[in-house]
Amino acid sequence: METSHNKRGTKFKFDKEWTDAIIRLPKHYQDELYNAIEVYQRDLTVIDVSEGVPRAIFMLIMPTIRRRYIARQNSRMARERKRAVRSSDMKEKSSKIHNAPNICSPEPETEPIAATPPQIAKDTNKKRHRNALKRIKRHASRRDKYLPSI
Repeated sequence: METSHNKRGTKFKFDKEWTDAIIRLPKHYQDELYNAIEVYQRDLTVIDVSEGVPRAIFMLIMPTIRRRYIARQNSRMARERKRAVRSSDMKEKSSKIHNAPNICSPEPETEPIAATPPQIAKDTNKKRHRNALKRIKRHASRRDKYLPSI
């Protein structure tokens, strides 16, 4: 894999197969195709490419570039979400540190009394038990073959 550099210095993937196919074209088509690929990699903007082989090559390359672009966007969004969670966690930790009671303070902190009683957890295993019962009933005929009759 080779990388092509943008004016800003960002690197995009440029496969060896693409380079081999583009090298076989005349020089003016090569420049046009390289430019079209770089623009499409940057922001999925399609620019006009000459008819014939250059357009065919570009059309074959487009799905790969689009897939990589979407993967880049998804990973960027995941990093941003992760960063946001970390920063909120850091803010919570720092606020807990700043709001921690002073050990040397003469007045003990009292907790407010809850107005509502704590809720009792509901049985979440009902569905699992129901599925197990269905499975037992479904396999009853096979089980009866091997069990002695009473």
